[in-house]
Amino acid sequence: MDVTFAGAEQAFKAPAAGSETLDLAFLLHYSNSVSREDFQRILDFMKNILQYSDIDDDKLRVGAVVFRKRGIPLFDFNNYYSQEEVFGGIDQINYNYRSKTSSIASGFDTVRTSLFTRTGGEREPAPNLVILITDSNADTDDASELEGHDEQFHNDFVALRAKGFPVVIPALESSTSGTFAVSKQ
Repeated sequence: MDVTFAGAEQAFKAPAAGSETLDLAFLLHYSNSVSREDFQRILDFMKNILQYSDIDDDKLRVGAVVFRKRGIPLFDFNNYYSQEEVFGGIDQINYNYRSKTSSIASGFDTVRTSLFTRTGGEREPAPNLVILITDSNADTDDASELEGHDEQFHNDFVALRAKGFPVVIPALESSTSGTFAVSKQ
């Protein structure tokens, strides 16, 4: 499972500055070789990084697209307005979306045309953030590398809270990591 954070500092830093809301899209791809166990790990990872996000107060809206040859919207920003509903939507993502062929360009285009639109629930001037999760081009055969990376996302989200990112994790202790002030839990 390739999990790359290179360049993530800029991706998080730029859109979150000065905003109290965020529209977050998951862009997902599951290869034919992904096991049910790894598929579940990916769904759990999605929920883990949203665990402390402020969905219930409408500061964070979540959508999801899966891509194969074409992108397929799973749910947009108008579908779910509470953390419980978002987690239910994630749990409804079907294992049968696995695919041998994929087009990441088609996936991003579907996010752009189905989620990041007024009819898809995008809010002006809420920044847009896409989290791409795929098991393709993996250097291992499982998704166990995701373990611990949800904590990195949590830490990055906490760091951005001061800049307006809608997260409700209490910051207990701070240190500096790269250009982020990171909260340790």
